[in-house]
Amino acid sequence: VEFSNVPPGLKITNQSSTTLQVQLRGATWLFESVSLSRVAGHLDLNGLREGPHKMAVQAGTLNLPPGVQVERVSPESISVTLDPKRHAS
Repeated sequence: VEFSNVPPGLKITNQSSTTLQVQLRGATWLFESVSLSRVAGHLDLNGLREGPHKMAVQAGTLNLPPGVQVERVSPESISVTLDPKRHAS
């Protein structure tokens, strides 16, 4: 699971999962010709405020090659907590 656009001044202090289990569908030759070892879920945190958030994991959040479809994703959502960054004193 990868996060983008963490709001300025905030950091991720907790997330419910760091990995996803994904069941895919596609032509056999696609699976033989492409590497799926780096499939990642990309969650955009743009516009979120401090506190807990539940982010849906959908097919569009996965970086899949054309022709590969998502059958199932687990978990279906990731919970994250955003807290203020602390400055060293």
